[in-house]
Amino acid sequence: MDFPAITLLNSLGINPLVVFTCWVGWQLVKVNKGIRDSIVDLNVRVTVLEKTDKN
Repeated sequence: MDFPAITLLNSLGINPLVVFTCWVGWQLVKVNKGIRDSIVDLNVRVTVLEKTDKN
């Protein structure tokens, strides 16, 4: 089975494994950013709750 995208990449001299590795890396960066943003959001919520508790 031949995939046109892989054939195109090969004809341009680009190794499809490099493209796949870069794509996986980018997905990991996005996941990491999402986790970090979630932690920051949670920290902000906890801080706001602590401030309202003290008042």
